[in-house]
Amino acid sequence: MSKQTANEERRATMRLEPPGLMPVNFEAGGQPIPDAELINLSVGGAALTSPSPVVPGERVAFNVGGGRAPVLCQVLECTRQDDGQFFIRCKCVLGGFDLDNA
Repeated sequence: MSKQTANEERRATMRLEPPGLMPVNFEAGGQPIPDAELINLSVGGAALTSPSPVVPGERVAFNVGGGRAPVLCQVLECTRQDDGQFFIRCKCVLGGFDLDNA
C-alpha cells in the first residue's frame, strides 16, 4: 500500500476531539509530559502536541477519563512545528477509543 493511500485511509477514520476528552494526563517512559495536549483520538491512533519531544518508538500512555480504559500508544513520529511545539503522531497499542460508545 502506498504512503498516500495509507494516509487517506487513516484520515477517513472517525476521530474524537477535545473538549470531550479533557483533562488528559500524558506519560512517556513513566514520566509525566507536562502541558501536552490531545488533538484527537481514533480507534487506531492519537495525535498530540507537546512542548518537549518524544522519541519515535517510545510509548505514551494517557487516560481520557469517563470510566474508559487507559490508552497506550507507540510514537510513530515527532515533528517540531514553527511555534516550537512538537506534533506527535501515535499508533494505539492498547485501548484506543471505541467511537460507537462515544
